[in-house]
Amino acid sequence: MSIFSKGADWEATRLSDLVKSRNLAWTFAGMMGLCLVVALIALAMLTPLRRTVPYLVKQDAQTGNIEVLQAFDNRVIGNQELLNKYWARRYVVSREQYNWYLVANDYDSVAAMTDPAIFNEYGSQFVGDKGLDKLFGDFTERRIKILSVAPSPTNAQQMVVRFERTTVSKGNVVEAPTVFVANMTFRYNPNAYASESELIRNPMGYQVFSYRRDVESQGTVTPRAQAAGQGGGA
Repeated sequence: MSIFSKGADWEATRLSDLVKSRNLAWTFAGMMGLCLVVALIALAMLTPLRRTVPYLVKQDAQTGNIEVLQAFDNRVIGNQELLNKYWARRYVVSREQYNWYLVANDYDSVAAMTDPAIFNEYGSQFVGDKGLDKLFGDFTERRIKILSVAPSPTNAQQMVVRFERTTVSKGNVVEAPTVFVANMTFRYNPNAYASESELIRNPMGYQVFSYRRDVESQGTVTPRAQAAGQGGGA
């Protein structure tokens, strides 16, 4: 083979290598570009799901109590925790409020959601001539405002509920707003053999088997308001 033939072969080989190298570079660049496009599309699809959830802190001008107002959805808090909070809130309101026109419904609701072993702690306040319904009648009302509902950090089956109770009689405040903390333990015990009315009232078998209420802070009422409220139960 002449020197000219060898030179031609070398040039052809070099040209072929350059073409292959260029094609490989373009292929790599194309793959990187495709990955970038896919990443941008994914980011565009996720952007509507990303948002900042504000925390609003509210202070009661009269009592000084702090209440944290939060916005939740199922991307921030689990559905099970929402259910636990819903039932805890409903239980406390039914148990602690008094309204002549709702008392029978509240009594039945508390009975459906309370372990029979501890129900007497609630039910006994309606027994006899000094029962709450006899003392308060249709002229005194206990109003409940839920301030916060949170699971216990140490027990998933325990909820802590802060609420404010105000007693009003004939339009006058006879018990200043008092803040309580209720600690309760609960479980779900669905009963497929319950009556239809019982299942409608408590379809998930929510049941509280321990309940404790403590005073956190208490306001004051004027002597006139206290006199107007004499005869009411605690």
